[in-house]
Parts: sequence; C-alpha cells; structure tokens
Amino acid sequence: MFSLPISLPDGYSLKTSKDAVVKIGDILAEKIVVKNVIVPLAEKFDIDPKNVISILKKGPGDKIEKGDILAEKKGIIKVKRAISQFEGTVLKLEEDTGNLLIKSQLKDEVVQLKSPVDGRINFCDNGKVVIETEKKTFSTIKSFGKDTKGELVFLGKEKIELEDIDKKIAKKVILAKSFDRSALSKAFGLGSLAAIGNTILDEDIEHFKNREIEALMVEVDDKSFEELTKANGKEVYLDAVNKIIVIL
Repeated sequence: MFSLPISLPDGYSLKTSKDAVVKIGDILAEKIVVKNVIVPLAEKFDIDPKNVISILKKGPGDKIEKGDILAEKKGIIKVKRAISQFEGTVLKLEEDTGNLLIKSQLKDEVVQLKSPVDGRINFCDNGKVVIETEKKTFSTIKSFGKDTKGELVFLGKEKIELEDIDKKIAKKVILAKSFDRSALSKAFGLGSLAAIGNTILDEDIEHFKNREIEALMVEVDDKSFEELTKANGKEVYLDAVNKIIVIL
C-alpha cells in the first residue's frame, strides 16, 4: 500500500471521514464560492476614493435591480452614471479603494476536491487528507503549475531538443532526463499537459511562470525517474501542491 497525502486549500470543508472507502472522483472536500461583485467606482469616475460617497446612490443594505443607478456624477455638459447590470444587495463601500461590494443574486458556486485514486482514508482533518491506495505513488523534488492527469509518454533521449517535439505530445505528460527550454516552449505550445524530468532548471520554471504558462513542470529523483520510465503509456495523476505523482 502507498500513502497519498492531499492538502486542503483554505476555505474547504471535509466531506469524508477516517476509514471511509473512496473511489476515483469521490468528493473529499468542498467550498462555496460566493458570487460577490466589485464595482470600481473611483476608477470608473476617475475620482479620489474618499469622494465616492458623495456620488453614491445606493448604500449598504440597499437592494438593487438591474438598471438601477449605483452612482451619479453631474458634469457641466452631461451626467455620468454607473448602472447595475444585475440584482443584488449592497454590502459595503471600501473607502480606501472606492470599490462598491455587492452580494449578487447569481448562484453561489460549489467547488469540489475529488479523490484521484481508489483507496481508504487513513487520516483526515481540516488541513489534510491521507489516502491509503494500491496505486504506486512518487514524491517529487519540485513542481510548478496546475494539477493534471494524462497519458505518460517517455521520450527516451538524454536531453530533449526542439526537433524532438512533435504534435504527438498534445494532451500528454512527457518524461525525459532533461529538456531544452525551446523544447518545453514548443511542447507546451502544442498542448502538452506536463513535463517530468530528472533535471528541471529553476530558471526555466521562472521563465514559464513569468509567462503564465499553466502546464505543469516536475522534477523527480533518479529512482523515481527510472520507475516512471516503466509506466510509459499509462495514465498518471500529478498533484502540484502535494508534490505527488500517482500511476493510475
């Protein structure tokens, strides 16, 4: 058996318990995302935030309908208005920013954290869930990007260059000893989900982070790398926060 720790981000509440048997896709925790809306009145009217209150037409506690006037500023030639695009209730005016915070009538969103594997809950509290699973798991040395799942493709060469990348890696997790940065750029541009390497340079991670690339980059040790080469063609799950790779 392998232990798979999963950290719970802030705001999530547990939906499972110790010793519970879980399947892939079962809900472990969830949070409610309240659909509040921020209307930047100071920016919209190009005035000092402390002066927003003088043009405000709706205050905290007021109900608003679509088309209601939230704020109004009279000029020499014309009147400028901020019109509500939705129904809701005014929560507060942020005096330091001039933003009006509104609780809209849009339905709150429930965001769920689901189990990536079959197994049994060995431990859980408000910060972490640990799943005992028969799926082989590996700890990573470092990772950057979003969690992902996909077919693992071992590219074979010691170092992957630009010419080694083609469209066959689209929607795949690619594995190699190391990658040239140009090869990674091409791979992510063609839709590769993630790159796992025995060596991933910090400067390459910083390069893609600055360009807001969402694909995952992961570095593993020698032993994990060799084990992963044997999983070529299998589906893997990569958890960026917990620095875990699971062979599904």
